[in-house]
Amino acid sequence: MPLDPRDPLPQLGQVPDPYFTGGSRITSGELPALLNQLAQAIGYTNGQTGGGFARSWTFQTNTAVGYAGGFYDHAAGDDDFSPSITFGTPNTSVAAHFYIVTGAPAVDDVRIQVLGSGINDDGVRTPLLATTITIPAGTPANSYFETPEKWNGQVSVGVTSGTPITCNYGYAKYHDAGNRNFTIAGLETLWESDSTDATSDIELIHHKATGWTFNAGAVATPPTPLAARSVDHGPDNEQYVGQGAWKRSNLDTTIAGSASEGILFRVTSGSTGLGSLSFRLLTLEVSLGFTA
Repeated sequence: MPLDPRDPLPQLGQVPDPYFTGGSRITSGELPALLNQLAQAIGYTNGQTGGGFARSWTFQTNTAVGYAGGFYDHAAGDDDFSPSITFGTPNTSVAAHFYIVTGAPAVDDVRIQVLGSGINDDGVRTPLLATTITIPAGTPANSYFETPEKWNGQVSVGVTSGTPITCNYGYAKYHDAGNRNFTIAGLETLWESDSTDATSDIELIHHKATGWTFNAGAVATPPTPLAARSVDHGPDNEQYVGQGAWKRSNLDTTIAGSASEGILFRVTSGSTGLGSLSFRLLTLEVSLGFTA
């Protein structure tokens, strides 16, 4: 008798007879089937494509670039952190990693100290926390580094040893499923728009250490998106006043959440300002499954 997800799950040692094909004992042949039924009942399929659970975000935006599931706060330029600089706004809730993208090869070991108000995933705040990003000698340009620690407000950043390298930098926050590894099978987005918009876009980014590009005097370019509405819809990407949707079901991508990887949506609006809402209501959903 299959389990119904709406029924209360039996407790260990208190499993009634109808759950099994015969008798009240669990046989070696019945145990895998029971575990599989339990897995389906709680929406967990060990990370297999097409299964797992859904994670969604809902918001509205009329800014040029918005994010869901995380964010990038890119500094509008580059610096070599010699002399030291400050980044961020004091006393603000950010809880994001500080990152850099190198603009030149490292001729020696470069150590960059980040100092500020740290906050960890247990909710413990350290008013004056210091950590060091080490760029090994020979590291090529376009290499990405981020602090394991997260920061609130404003940080001070300065080179403590080595030959300074010009870098893009900023804050990075992404969804990592509680620092767990997971697969992403697909996505679905729905929106309502109050404005026509020929240049809007929705992109799903796999945040990781590879695939970044340094841009002199500008912001860093993150890894190529896993999926983009503008690519899938091509010339049909223009939004009009009303509803719209975009869906993908064939992503099948592994995200190493335990190793500083994650996902986030980047939402671009071409119609901005007072009275313009490219996305009056936007819901973004991803289908996930945990892996070992």
